[in-house]
Amino acid sequence: MTSPVAAARAALGGLWEEPPAVAVILGSGFAAVARDWPVRERRAYSGIPGFPACGVQGHAGELLVVDTPAGGAAIFSGRLHAYEGLAPAEVVFPVDLAAALGARAILLTAAAGGIRPDLAPGDLVLAADHINLAGWVPPVGDGFLDLTEVYDPRLRSALRDTAHTRGVPLPEAVLACVRGPVYETPAEVRMLGRLGADLVCMSTVPEAIRARALGLPVAALLCVANRAAGLAPDLLSHADVLDRVEGSVARHAPWLLQGIAAMARSA
Repeated sequence: MTSPVAAARAALGGLWEEPPAVAVILGSGFAAVARDWPVRERRAYSGIPGFPACGVQGHAGELLVVDTPAGGAAIFSGRLHAYEGLAPAEVVFPVDLAAALGARAILLTAAAGGIRPDLAPGDLVLAADHINLAGWVPPVGDGFLDLTEVYDPRLRSALRDTAHTRGVPLPEAVLACVRGPVYETPAEVRMLGRLGADLVCMSTVPEAIRARALGLPVAALLCVANRAAGLAPDLLSHADVLDRVEGSVARHAPWLLQGIAAMARSA
């Protein structure tokens, strides 16, 4: 019996003359980054065999074929979440498909709440490590998986160096992942800070784990959408998250495309 990933790969095989150099998963608000990118073709997730439905506002639910200076890229515009009721294997389906398509590296992006005082709304931040509090992990194969260095230093360096050429600081941080879909309480945010978390989100970490299980080098780029609960006077809303992230990443679109190319050269 053909697996869902194999069926999806067979349906998409003609989109690239060569395997995509890099795959990218765009999180909440990050679809704005691709508006001015050279998109050669689009495929709705609903038109790809076996691809789980993507139903969260701010996630376009389409696969983009984008040309970069270092080759083609597979851009998954819209991610899948466990809080949508999806099984672990469904949440990481784009990661599995990226690996099946032959991508040499993957970039995960997401909106996050800022905990560390120097991380302001609108900032872009690289994940250097994570704390998985989501209560689940994706399939990792037989045995145990070493996560000493989840986020690849070469890929992080490629993104950081590209950002610095444009005068964009790209600090590194520890990302905490919770299941969602509720935002954290102020008490939980204080706990996360004491545990060593600088940012908190509801995604990314399971996909990073799955990528490493497949031997795929991974980097994660977060946009600080807001100060986490209790650290700012405003209440949190998904609409505000989308507005903040879209405004920030749209300004960074040119160098991010160059950064993806630099990742391809480093992978």
